[in-house]
Amino acid sequence: MAEASGGNGSLHTECLPLSSPALNGTIDFMLSGILIGCQPLRFGCDFTEYLHNIKPADSPDNKITFHYTGSRAEGIDRASDDDYMFVNHNFRVVDQSTNTVEKEKETSCFTAVHVRPGYVHLHSCESFNEASDELKLQQNDGFLRSDVVKAFMMNSDSDGNESDHFFDELAEHGPALTDEKHDTDFVCALPSYEWPEIAMEFCNRVREFNQPSREIIDQITSKGCLYVGVGHPNSADRGKEWRLSFSLAEKILVRSWNDVKVKCYTAVKTLCKENFNSQPKVLCSYFIKTAIFWLSERMPESFWEKERILSCISAIIEELLSYTSGGRCPNYFLPSNNMMDNLSYEQRKDVISKIESTMKDIPLAILQSKLGDDTFKSSADFVTLYLILKNSDSPSNAEMHLADVNSHKKTHFENAENYYESMHLSQTLQELKHFFYQRLYSGKIDYFAQMISEDLPRVIANPGFKTAYEKLLFLALGDIYQQMASSKCDQGTEECQELLTQAENWISKAGNLKHPSGFDDGGVLTNACKSLFYYTTGDKDCALDLCTQESERVYSDPDSLSNLCLWSCAVVISANEAEKFRTTEPNFAAAFDLKDLFVSPMSIILFIAIKCSRNKEQLHEFSKQFENLQQWLPPQITDYEKELHANHMLLKSILSQEGILQVTE
Repeated sequence: MAEASGGNGSLHTECLPLSSPALNGTIDFMLSGILIGCQPLRFGCDFTEYLHNIKPADSPDNKITFHYTGSRAEGIDRASDDDYMFVNHNFRVVDQSTNTVEKEKETSCFTAVHVRPGYVHLHSCESFNEASDELKLQQNDGFLRSDVVKAFMMNSDSDGNESDHFFDELAEHGPALTDEKHDTDFVCALPSYEWPEIAMEFCNRVREFNQPSREIIDQITSKGCLYVGVGHPNSADRGKEWRLSFSLAEKILVRSWNDVKVKCYTAVKTLCKENFNSQPKVLCSYFIKTAIFWLSERMPESFWEKERILSCISAIIEELLSYTSGGRCPNYFLPSNNMMDNLSYEQRKDVISKIESTMKDIPLAILQSKLGDDTFKSSADFVTLYLILKNSDSPSNAEMHLADVNSHKKTHFENAENYYESMHLSQTLQELKHFFYQRLYSGKIDYFAQMISEDLPRVIANPGFKTAYEKLLFLALGDIYQQMASSKCDQGTEECQELLTQAENWISKAGNLKHPSGFDDGGVLTNACKSLFYYTTGDKDCALDLCTQESERVYSDPDSLSNLCLWSCAVVISANEAEKFRTTEPNFAAAFDLKDLFVSPMSIILFIAIKCSRNKEQLHEFSKQFENLQQWLPPQITDYEKELHANHMLLKSILSQEGILQVTE
């Protein structure tokens, strides 16, 4: 923050320096809200990646693997889209400097010919006539082009690939293949199983504070690197160039960050988006990560503490200013790759000015950003208070008022982790259902179920998430066994009844769902799924009895009802599963057979209770509860919340159209 100028009438901005405890506490508290909901992403993304890649041991060799990358995979942004590296192991890249080629059956080998730091041409190690039949080189010069590989990979998903159900039709979007329906990007990549010689400086350079540790460095280099079909902006033939990608290394590094680094990244990313925009784009989120990577080497770990978070943010912005002013942003893994070498000073000078302006009052810039709006109910009033206190003659008074603001705002995020965990668990249940439905006729449901159950401790390190995922696995298995019963045999046969019994047992086994952060749903999700099972299999008496018991239990405690609506995992009815409603609920099936349905457990329980009511008095009571339930549903902020609302109203519409919803005056 700028020093106060001398003379009468000067502004006393020195009263709130970057070291102000209350101001650092305010900014840290604001940024703490960003971390809420990131924990399930951090622990859950490996499971998502695992499901994408799982296949039986006796399946045909499938050389396509998926790697979950980007901010969500790193556990630093719960709101970003899903990004995947789509790695084709039918091809292998070896480094030109080592030129060690081991012939592997059915694997096309390419030598990386370096054309500029970080960019290569890929030349076939075989003669053109000996190249793989699947590979049709666009040019008869032995060099591989990225558009050819994209086409090859887009067509490879129909050849028995167990993972093709995770995305719909893919379209080219820059260097990525995009599944627009699910907001998912896939970047085509080719593997190199060795760390490239050109990047050996990363392994060997001296680090004063041992950050990252030798253990993390060895972990990174043991994974080799990837080559993605992206050419340098100044290249005359970008389609021929491939870029070295260190995405897997970045995920390892970011996951090793402490909370302060994650908060700083979020703060600076927001400031860049709101204050440093330019055409062409000069600063991107990757440059912010790069700045933190380099600063982590130069600063002791004790520097990254919440008591000095403003100094940390300032250091990152100064690092970015240094890159922008000098026109040099060295890639962390390959410093010879200047990631700004395509930008002239004329293109950078406006951003330089914007950064310098922001640095005059970093706290104010943060408080005026979207981060402030997300945290404080009256952020404008707080900014006004800050400006008054900043120019005050009484630093102690400023500290006191800021501390008072902090103490009154801390209830804003109380128990919010439960809510975001619920969102994440609902999405995980959806993924598990899709996984099993795509393997409905494989004859290996039990095999996959046992494999996933045994692998959970290895894939998910956090015991709380492991336990929650196991219960979701039981619910998904209950649904798939019911689907098997309806698709493989007629109702009433011995085989069908055996499958239905297994379905009921799996659902019952789920019991209470306990969130990793401690919230226990009291079994409402399991009972909602079980009620749905009874109703769709024709046992309406059991469905009504269970719904009645659950309704009486929940509605006896309004606080419990509120918490369940906010934090219980949603019932997921997949598009594939909707077919089983065709005979019992044609209106229901027609409404949801084109998409997945997220509905609150209490919504589905009351929907079924109304449909199964035995008399007018019972119908009247359940209708009243159904009508009143909407006030307990979460506010419409996220897409998840909006879907809970929309689907509750759709259920209400179905009941009203059928003339059975009775609402009290």
